[in-house]
Formats: sequence, structure tokens, C-alpha cells
Amino acid sequence: ALILDAIAYLPQVISFTILGVINSLSVHLALIIVSVSFLLSSLFGLWSHSKVTFSLNNVIPIIRNQWNFSRWLLSSSILHWLTGNLFLVAVGATIGTSAVGAIKIIQNLMGVLNVFFITLENYVPVSAVKLFAVEGRKSLITYLSRVSVKGMIFTFLVVSLLAVFSEPIIRFVYGEMYLEYKELIYGFGVIYLIVFIVLTLQIAIRTLQSTKDIFISQVISAIFCILIASPVVHLFGIQGVIIGMAISQIVKGAWYIFSINRLKTKL
Repeated sequence: ALILDAIAYLPQVISFTILGVINSLSVHLALIIVSVSFLLSSLFGLWSHSKVTFSLNNVIPIIRNQWNFSRWLLSSSILHWLTGNLFLVAVGATIGTSAVGAIKIIQNLMGVLNVFFITLENYVPVSAVKLFAVEGRKSLITYLSRVSVKGMIFTFLVVSLLAVFSEPIIRFVYGEMYLEYKELIYGFGVIYLIVFIVLTLQIAIRTLQSTKDIFISQVISAIFCILIASPVVHLFGIQGVIIGMAISQIVKGAWYIFSINRLKTKL
């Protein structure tokens, strides 16, 4: 999973950075780069599993089981995308499109952590389920704790580096006009630390195959965002986005903790 993610995303980061520096980036080129990088990742995935054989009798039960597991994740992903953009809509309507651009810039700088989080979501639950089935509860808790500590250290280091070097990075990649928003990176750094904590709780939920709880957390978070997005941006301006996103993640984390306590008998 890590290799596939690296093939899919690293060319995008490198290409966008180079094209941005030489002022040659366009929507057309961006779409081509994204398409080619994901195509290469898919081809490598197919090649690495070229010896796998398929049987319809074996595939159908697997598809049924995967659907029962992933249908809540599909709905959760849609809700996550919608709620994540509610604050951007509120900022665009209240402050202007330049503020939206500034937020997207900071999110792009945090992109390396997004790749890291996606890798964890793809790899850790699978390993955790196998470990739980073979060695039981104690080994599972030890494994998840070890991953959480190492992941938090890595996340903190990346956030710290981006915070320390935010000014030269923004100036080099995006130019002088967005330097006034460099302080946003501190707020988003805190958000990403909270996101990692929530992610570890979500991984535990997925390990227990209770994806319905992930969907419920997204519903609660979506309702919360709908209620506060506009008011919090009106009150606090662009900083309201950071406040709203952070509280939204905390709400999700609180539901995950409640769900894990309810499901702990399975551990």
C-alpha cells in the first residue's frame, strides 16, 4: 500500500512543485499529471499481483462481505467531503475567494501528512485484524499503541518543520502575496495533530469492523458543521475555519471513544 501511494502521489507533488516554480502549471496539465500518476500506480498494483487467479465462486462471497463492510465507509467519505467544504463555502461568502485560496495552500502544504494518513488507513487495519485473530486482544492493543505513538511523533515532526519554515516555503512555491496567511499553518498544524488522534480511534473502529459507527460520527459532524460553519466564520473570520474544523474533529473523536467503550467486549 505504501509503494502504491508513493507512486500515485509523489509524482504529483514533484510535478506540481516544479511547474509552479516555472509558472507553467495549468488545469489541463494538472489533470494529466493526476491521471498518469494514478494509472502508473494501478498498473504497478496489477503487475505485482499478476500471479493471482480468480474464481467467481470465491469472488462473489468476498464482494458481498466487502460491500457489507464498506457501504458505510462510502457514505462516510461523501459526508466527509461535504462537511470539509462547508467552511470553505462560508469563508468564500464572508471573506472572499483569496481567503479560500490561502486555506487550500496550507492544506496543500500539509499534503505529505494526507499521504501518511491514507497509508495508515490502508495498512494498519488489515495488520491489526490479522494480529487480533492470531494473537488476541493484548497483542492488538500493544500494536495499535505502538503505531499511535510512532505516528504521533512523525506527525508532530512534520507539523513542526512546516511551521518553522512556513515563510520560505510559501514564498518559494506560491509567492509573496500569500505570506500574510502564513500564521494559518500553526492552526492547521494543531488540527492535523487532532486528526491523527481521531484517525487512530477510527482505525480501532475499523479493526472491529463497526464501520456504521464511522458513518454515524460523520453524520453528527456534518450536522454540527452545518449549524456552526457560517456563524463561526462571521465571528472569527478565517480563524473560524480552524476553530470549526478542530471542534468538528473533537466531536468525531468523542463518538469514537463512546463506540470503542461500547464495543470493547469484542476486544
